[in-house]
Amino acid sequence: MAFIYIMTNPAYEGYVKIGFTDADVYKRAKELSSASGVMFDFEVYGYYETPAKLGDKSLHKIIDGLNPELRVNKRREFYKMSAKAAYEFLYSVAELSGTEDKMTLVDEDDEEVPAKTKRRPPFSFKAAHIPFGSEITFNGDNPVTAIVKDDRHITYNGETTSVSDLAQKLLDSQWQVQGTLYFTYEGETLSERRRRMEAEGTYE
Repeated sequence: MAFIYIMTNPAYEGYVKIGFTDADVYKRAKELSSASGVMFDFEVYGYYETPAKLGDKSLHKIIDGLNPELRVNKRREFYKMSAKAAYEFLYSVAELSGTEDKMTLVDEDDEEVPAKTKRRPPFSFKAAHIPFGSEITFNGDNPVTAIVKDDRHITYNGETTSVSDLAQKLLDSQWQVQGTLYFTYEGETLSERRRRMEAEGTYE
């Protein structure tokens, strides 16, 4: 099993990394994040399961052919485009081969991505067995807690918001972030909890 992935990094605002791995995409993100000189962690926005070895090379050729100015460096996998645009492009390529079911949108809180391109539904507190009224903790330089209000929303300082919007605010980021990577409940991030429970068949 192999994947073409789309990743973002706050250190490279306005750019996305489109690469390939024949291992777990989250393991690959950790490898990239641990490299010397990388200030912030890479975040997985979405990925495409493909049987083709190094299938990203073909995708790079397509993008470079359509607009050679998008790639920062021909030897690097960074493109000047939004993660949303990159995902929609990759989804369109998958549609041509009838394999759009192999697409997975990880940044589940990005409501601007067309519904037809979404494979996974947004994060659900109810499905993750997190009771309304529970506290979740933001893991940043200054940890703060928020209260789960309903299936999709939380409250912080009396205001109703989402985990992504609050994470973006607390990180003081110009770009939207995947909030489920930053908030924890019972010792694991919301993303980790969802992946574990999906594997166990208990996320419902």
